[in-house]
Amino acid sequence: MRGQISGVTISQKKWLLAAFVVSVAAGGWLFFRRPAEPRFAGKRVSYWFKEYCFSGQRMTWNAGRREETGAALRQVGTNAVPYLLKQAFDAGPSSGWRKDLYRLLNRSLRSGGLPVFVDPEIMSEEGADALKEIKPPANQLLPLLERHLKSTDRMERRHALYILGCTGDGAEKTVPWLCAALKSPDVWERALAVQSLGWVGPDAQVAVPMLIEELKAPPNTNQPPVRLARQAAVALGRIGRAAAPALPLVQGLFEQETNWNLRCTLAVALCHIDGDQTNALAFLTNGLATYEPAGDRWVAACELGNIGPDAEAAVPLLLAA
Repeated sequence: MRGQISGVTISQKKWLLAAFVVSVAAGGWLFFRRPAEPRFAGKRVSYWFKEYCFSGQRMTWNAGRREETGAALRQVGTNAVPYLLKQAFDAGPSSGWRKDLYRLLNRSLRSGGLPVFVDPEIMSEEGADALKEIKPPANQLLPLLERHLKSTDRMERRHALYILGCTGDGAEKTVPWLCAALKSPDVWERALAVQSLGWVGPDAQVAVPMLIEELKAPPNTNQPPVRLARQAAVALGRIGRAAAPALPLVQGLFEQETNWNLRCTLAVALCHIDGDQTNALAFLTNGLATYEPAGDRWVAACELGNIGPDAEAAVPLLLAA
């Protein structure tokens, strides 16, 4: 019969073909569409993160935009953590030509107000700093980081140890991982663990004996130039009064140090460990008024700010400066 083939009309075949095309299109959309992302002010977290990267020191420093994008990430909050962790670990070093291409493209894109290209290597480095903006709780961060902490890739482990220092609520739960890393033969793993213990602060007080051992350890000339003893002193300072047993060793480092910047940092550590450190405080206040070249006195001013209320005696000098 005309208009009918094998019991199916031409009209029916057209409808079947149309349904097939729609099904394939829908399936393709579901397969290729971007995964759902949390948003703030109508924009995806990926937009805010790329803007955060673009305004950072690794690309084009813009303090105002950096603060604005950091605030946006804080508004997205813990919903942004899986995305940021993915960016932090999913990229390796990029080729020089790729970086040059991105720089070239961004000049024209930025002038037109369009989204920028960010090199994956920069996104990996900035991912950890973006997590510091959010400070995710340990109960969320640790399960996501565990496989990276146990990785056989040392760079992956180092990155994970850095990120542990970004933990917010429950940060004391990260301390066993960081203390275990202090036993690593890799000096960079130990240095990152020390740094993160300092960021954890008073909640890391159980690590004080191990950090004291780092203060006592003789420098290893076969290792890269990592000042582990000084980093340990800074971490002990951030732990605060609970690090009192380390006071004589930190005092010794302070007295031996000849570098102005490092000596200022050690003075802060002493004041945090012991609120009666008049000599360390006097070193900073005198430096604020007399250190030469005068252009470097801002270091003393910043470090007095890091001491906080215990540096109240320096307020008149700070106002004069």
